[in-house]
Amino acid sequence: LGDEIIYDHGDPNDFPGSRGVKHVVKSRCILMCLLDTPAGLIRVVTTHFTVSDLCTETSQMYEMACLTASLIDNAKSYPTIFSGDLNIRAKSYSVSKLSEVMTCHTNEFTDTLAKDHISKEKDFPEGLAIDHVFSKDMDLVDINANDVSFSEHKALVSNFSLNTDLL
Repeated sequence: LGDEIIYDHGDPNDFPGSRGVKHVVKSRCILMCLLDTPAGLIRVVTTHFTVSDLCTETSQMYEMACLTASLIDNAKSYPTIFSGDLNIRAKSYSVSKLSEVMTCHTNEFTDTLAKDHISKEKDFPEGLAIDHVFSKDMDLVDINANDVSFSEHKALVSNFSLNTDLL
């Protein structure tokens, strides 16, 4: 559906300021699962927010953040890891909303894009942190952004420890 709407009016590259419109018609989802570990169940959640021009926050991003925060807050309490390509900076309403129910571990990151990401050529030569990691009822041990050859984003590798008193 999205491609039909966009391509009926020409090549999307002919409308460089409308990148967000192309992506807003794509559906988005939140993937949530429970992992059975020797220490007990852990909830893992991920999503991919819509894309916007210059990674400016949109109402769709905020709506996804509200929905995700509600799912985390109202679901049965399990230690939780949430990570995703949110396409927004840490200083945003959406990250603030998610931080109401989880701890954000990527506030200090300044760049999660791979060195060959196309936006590094002109849009964000200084880098941009748009991938984020949160947790609830877990302790972050460490987190690193590593260059990888298979993605235009760096791999955010996070290590957590469980507070077994909460299980």
